[in-house]
Amino acid sequence: MTEVRVIEPDYFRTMRIALQRGRLFTGREHARESHVVIVSDALVQRYFPNQNSLGKKITIDMKDENAPSEIVGVVGDVKHYGLDSTPHPTVYWPHPELIYNSMTLVVRSKADPVRLTGSIRAIVQSIDPDLPVSEVRTMEQWLSDSVAQARFNTLLLGIFSAVALLLAVIGIYGVMSATITERTHEIGVRMALGAMPRDIWRQTLVTGAIITLVGLSAGLAASLMLTRLLASLLFNVKPGDPATFALVTGVLASVALPACYLPARRAMRVDPMVALRYE
Repeated sequence: MTEVRVIEPDYFRTMRIALQRGRLFTGREHARESHVVIVSDALVQRYFPNQNSLGKKITIDMKDENAPSEIVGVVGDVKHYGLDSTPHPTVYWPHPELIYNSMTLVVRSKADPVRLTGSIRAIVQSIDPDLPVSEVRTMEQWLSDSVAQARFNTLLLGIFSAVALLLAVIGIYGVMSATITERTHEIGVRMALGAMPRDIWRQTLVTGAIITLVGLSAGLAASLMLTRLLASLLFNVKPGDPATFALVTGVLASVALPACYLPARRAMRVDPMVALRYE
């Protein structure tokens, strides 16, 4: 699919779409039909790969009589339908080439654009009182709307991740507490034979660290296989991004240590006489 845009002077400057090769439309081309066109880089890559597209002629089937239009410039791609969309091949015509029955007015200002809404409406109404002005939004609002679904999905994933992290901490604490309870008699025997409390504490932490390491290894392996399913929700981040996996691993390890520490502290305080009577 190829997009067709009919533009006025300064459109590319206002939208900050960079000119890559060739030139922009001249004043004469904006004043009368000249059969010239500017195309996006995506169009060049699709229809003129490894070629100099400048000077080539293309026919755009949009009028009763379609004359070939000469490519005079190439501009950067635009994700017109949202940040998560793929740029479509696009051609830009000066206004005399094709008259539309509707248009989009774009205004760039250093001031707060919301405050200019009334003035812009008044200017449009002064040109033609019958012209309706609708869907007035800032670019930030358009961008926000384009990622609203992805933002909501990310929020849900964040909530589920926080709950999963909490459950992981509770699970590790529960496993360690159960292990200490089952080994109370053993701990009492070792302390009666001369084991120091710090030795019991160290061994308990090592046991917790091994459990955590096994869980992290299994989780990383599963994540590497499943993250490709979430690729559509990621922006400028690869599914197997090493920095992300390192950060997540560090966070999980940091919350697992306190969950192991508390049962370890309890283990080193076991009274040997009480433990030896424990069944």
